Amino acid sequence: MDALLPDAMVDAPPVDASWVAGPDLPVGRTLSCAVAVDGFVFSIAGVASSVNQNRVYRSAIAGRSLEPWVETTPLPVPTRWHSCAVHAATHSIFVVGGSTVQNDTTGAVFRGAVSSSGDVTWTVQPDLPAPRRGASAVVVGDSLFVLGGEEADGFALRRTIYAALVQGSGNLAPFTTSPSLPSDDYMMGVAASGSRIFVTGGFTGATAVRSASAVGLVVSGFANQTPLVERRERHAASVIAGWLYVTGGEPIFNGQNLVTTQRAPLDINGSVGMWEPQPDLPEPIAYVASATTAELMYVVGGSADNGVTNSVYIFIPESP
Repeated sequence: MDALLPDAMVDAPPVDASWVAGPDLPVGRTLSCAVAVDGFVFSIAGVASSVNQNRVYRSAIAGRSLEPWVETTPLPVPTRWHSCAVHAATHSIFVVGGSTVQNDTTGAVFRGAVSSSGDVTWTVQPDLPAPRRGASAVVVGDSLFVLGGEEADGFALRRTIYAALVQGSGNLAPFTTSPSLPSDDYMMGVAASGSRIFVTGGFTGATAVRSASAVGLVVSGFANQTPLVERRERHAASVIAGWLYVTGGEPIFNGQNLVTTQRAPLDINGSVGMWEPQPDLPEPIAYVASATTAELMYVVGGSADNGVTNSVYIFIPESP
């Protein structure tokens, strides 16, 4: 009977969650960032062969795979330990903070305007009020938020949240200070869904943490959520189809790389439910640079057990 029904009326078979390999980056890199926008995944700056890079690579999304990587316009300056976020409505990539070639922490912010062909035009934006590296950046609505991070060497960790309006041109208004994180934190996972920001794990200055927090409108403050199954820092967090995912990272500072992936459901109020296991990464990775679309998560480079990697992995969630 199914063969006689319109395609839209035939149930697709369920698909188990899985990781698949994508095309390798041209070079291994870590302390980088990755974003997905306008049908492309971008890998931005970081460290390769122990040297800060300003190179930017892009790969066109091809269904559940990626096209080979090509180099596009570099960042104005080499950087590492920065964070990135996307404002889709203005086709903008924001690169925030990081460490310079001289190992100074920076508050520099750049906007990359993405063309239909995937070319990027970089412009200087208002600086953060204070330098940050190992912070997390995320866009909610028309605002860019920069959470936590390290202000200087010696674990000068901060709980501050800075916010800047993304204007119609795609450029940023000056940053202001929003209500803070519950504690100093850096190298945490951050993801957004609707008007909520989710913060997972991180490093508080003593150890990696298991906490998971969520915030509605930033002015309403954070509320504790179901903790992670294991301590996790230097990992990635993503929201896909109503689930909050975490993958990779480390359980303690400079500890064994994690291979595990976990997910928890988000209810209609944005609360985080119980965590459950998902397929492991193909290899343990920390300093995870990840990009997310509505359906897929991409892990791009990072630090593997045998050193800096150029591997790219694509996570395909299960379908009902």
